[in-house]
Amino acid sequence: MGFSGVYGYVVESPSPRVSTVASEAPLPLGEYVELHYRVHSRISGLFGERGGEERVALAVVSGSSYEHAVPQSVMSYLGPRAGGVESLKISYTTLYVVAELSGGRVEPPRYPIPPDTPVRPASRDTLSRVYGGFAGGVRLGLLAPGSLGVEVRVNPDKLAKHLLVAGATGSGKSNTVAVLADRLSAMGAPVVIFDVHGEYNLEPEDGDRSRVHVVEAKINPLKMSSRILAAIVIPEPQARRQRRLLAKAMDNLLEELKGLSAKEGISMVTALQRLVEKRARSALAEEEAVDQESQLIKGLRELLIAEARRVGGQDERVVDRVIEKVEEFFEVTPLTVTGELPTTHISPGRMLVVDASMLGDEQKRWVLKIMVDEILEKLKTGLLESTVLVVEEAPLFIGVDVGHPVKQSLQRFAREGRKFGGCLIVVSQRPRSLDVNVVSQLQNFVFLRMVQEEDIRAVMNIADSLDENLASTIPSLPDGRAIVMGEWLGRFPAIVDIDLHKGKRMGATPPLTDMWARGRAQTQKPHFSLEL
Repeated sequence: MGFSGVYGYVVESPSPRVSTVASEAPLPLGEYVELHYRVHSRISGLFGERGGEERVALAVVSGSSYEHAVPQSVMSYLGPRAGGVESLKISYTTLYVVAELSGGRVEPPRYPIPPDTPVRPASRDTLSRVYGGFAGGVRLGLLAPGSLGVEVRVNPDKLAKHLLVAGATGSGKSNTVAVLADRLSAMGAPVVIFDVHGEYNLEPEDGDRSRVHVVEAKINPLKMSSRILAAIVIPEPQARRQRRLLAKAMDNLLEELKGLSAKEGISMVTALQRLVEKRARSALAEEEAVDQESQLIKGLRELLIAEARRVGGQDERVVDRVIEKVEEFFEVTPLTVTGELPTTHISPGRMLVVDASMLGDEQKRWVLKIMVDEILEKLKTGLLESTVLVVEEAPLFIGVDVGHPVKQSLQRFAREGRKFGGCLIVVSQRPRSLDVNVVSQLQNFVFLRMVQEEDIRAVMNIADSLDENLASTIPSLPDGRAIVMGEWLGRFPAIVDIDLHKGKRMGATPPLTDMWARGRAQTQKPHFSLEL
């Protein structure tokens, strides 16, 4: 069709942003093309512009169809009158026009592309002119198609406007986070990842393992308010009397520990040890202690139960329920009485991975709230430099149906944190579930493959500049390919093949058949023969 190197020709352009192309075969969705044309405009002549100057448009294939040029029913009807002419097939392709290049300028498209304009593969030079603005930024990947080797770099200074990474399961969200976290920390940024699934024990790209510090998210009852601890232990909304009783018991216990600590000049942990030896040794005599901290945790449990009985008085039903909840909490929750808050490990050039995979959903919310409040306070007081906070599984914390204080903490961090260098990266596979009051603060985006129409509509509402024609490519994006847009990239959205982080060993879909084969081989019983 036409001459060599031409994909097809423009049929119509209903707007400067959209053109329809006719070609012999469909063009692949998400691929870049370019169009060379001249615009003859009386209006441009009135303003002194040279009429008919050559322009180049860079566009993305956003939709296509494939059909017979003449329907088969018509060919069948014509029969012999068709003269044996073979029925031709034709594809109509929709282009989303990204940018217009003319006179050394790159700007949003102003003119509809004229009919009969040939469509060619995008050249490296055109792609580089549109997307080469941040040569010194953080590399994210290559423009599609990657064979042209055009790098996409983003401006890390703009991360203060926060980032949303959205995509279906297996589309490449955690790989994107790993690439960003590793490369930002390599530049010197403190990066904190609240790891919901325990999958970010990374091997840095430069091999420097000292840049990754993994801590288990444990709850320290001695370093949180009694009200929050009571809400974690007894989360049921209707159990207000039980929470008040437990909070009062914990307040009394903490007051006694602080008094003993101040009187004898010892730490809270040593004060707890003294109190356990004095009051709870007999209750723990039959329990086997794994280590000293385990013994202290069990002692704290017994002290708290005893104080709850004392405070509860004659209300046996409420007391029994509180004791039941305390025993369950101490049995199933990762606890510490000696460990520091995870935020004490934040430092420049380090990825701090807070592994919360062993906590329940409600516990994860409380631990994240405590962390977010602590980070924001340290940013405001200058105790922390600009810090990047990554929150995985965002609907668990800022979902529309979440009525937990962690949502308000994250909203406050997004609203106020940017003034003090706080950068929030929100990761979600269900963007339709996110609370609008938080996501309205996000102005940078990575949209990977999503197939649910509600999610695609949601990201179009979140990112006002995401055109419907460009969004239509989202369900067809292969794994690891994304629409990247926002201030950190520049004026024009890009289709990017995100680099593969080879040091991320977990999170990808496992090769099940290989795992099954290895498991079967390991369980095969050896066969012996006895020769007489």
